[in-house]
Amino acid sequence: MTTDTLINNLFDLLDDWRSLPAYQLERRADIFFAIYLKDIIKHKFENEVEYIIPEFPVRKGHLAEPEVSSDNLSFKIDYLAVSESSKTVFLIELKTDNLSIRKDQKETMEKIGKFDISILTDSVLKISKASKSIKYEALINKLTEMGWLDKEGKIVSKQDYTIKVVYIKPSFNDKTDIGLDIITFKEVIDSISQREDSLTQRFIKSLERWQPSEQEK
Repeated sequence: MTTDTLINNLFDLLDDWRSLPAYQLERRADIFFAIYLKDIIKHKFENEVEYIIPEFPVRKGHLAEPEVSSDNLSFKIDYLAVSESSKTVFLIELKTDNLSIRKDQKETMEKIGKFDISILTDSVLKISKASKSIKYEALINKLTEMGWLDKEGKIVSKQDYTIKVVYIKPSFNDKTDIGLDIITFKEVIDSISQREDSLTQRFIKSLERWQPSEQEK
C-alpha cells in the first residue's frame, strides 16, 4: 500500500466517521491543523509564529471571581501560538462543526484574553505544583525557552504582549460570530493551497467537505 493510498484512507475515514454521533472530529483532525498553523496565522494576521503549544492549561482558580486558591483544575486552550516578532499571543480554539460557540466558552476565552502572560505563566506554575504529572516539566521548559520564565524558574515580568483570541471554524456565522476573530476553513485552504504535496492536497479536499452546506449555515 503506497503512502498516498494510506493518506487517502486516513482522510476517507475522517470524512465518513465525522457524521457519527459520538465521533469527535476535532480531536482527531487537530494535528493536521497544527501542521499548518504557522501558515494559517501568517495568512490571516501577517504574523510570523515561532512557538506553538497545544492544549495550553489555564488554572480555573485564576478564572474564578474572586480567585480560588484551592482550584488547580485547568481549562485547556486548543493552541497557544506566539509571535515574538510582533509580540502577539494567539489563543486558538478549533471547531470542526459550525454550531455556535458556547456562551460559557466564549466568556471564558474573553476572560483569558484579558490576562497578561505573567498570569498565564503563573497559572502553569501553580497547576504544575499541584499536579503529579512529569509532563508539566516539559511545558515549563518550553516557557523557559520562550523567555516567559528565567533559568531559575521565576516569571519574567514586564513583557508586553498583545493577546488575541481566535476561533478556527468551518464558516463565519453573521448572527453569532460578530466581533470575534474567525478563521474559516476557506481561509485555511487559501493559506495552504500553494503546497503541492499529497498530504496537503488531500487535507484540502476534506476541508472542502467539512464546510457546511448553504442549508447548514
